Amino acid sequence: MTPSEPGPDLAPPRVETGRELALDEAVVDLVADAVSEATPRAATLALLRFEDYLALLRRIGLDVCPRGPLATALRAGLTRVCLADGCRLTPRG
Repeated sequence: MTPSEPGPDLAPPRVETGRELALDEAVVDLVADAVSEATPRAATLALLRFEDYLALLRRIGLDVCPRGPLATALRAGLTRVCLADGCRLTPRG
């Protein structure tokens, strides 16, 4: 096996095309819209149960990889909601 070949537990290297970049941007936009009205409490609970939510998405037929664009964008969006609330609570000196 050469270094460029994927091993048995590794995915092949990702080569992004213009179409894939556009799809990733669409995923980010979709998630941003979905979490735009999330409360910090709801975002925190969603992050705590994130793997359970991914499992539910898989049960309804979505092929959701935990490190794929949808899961990554969703985790980042929920984290931003939590961090934004933390910034509002932090006293400024």
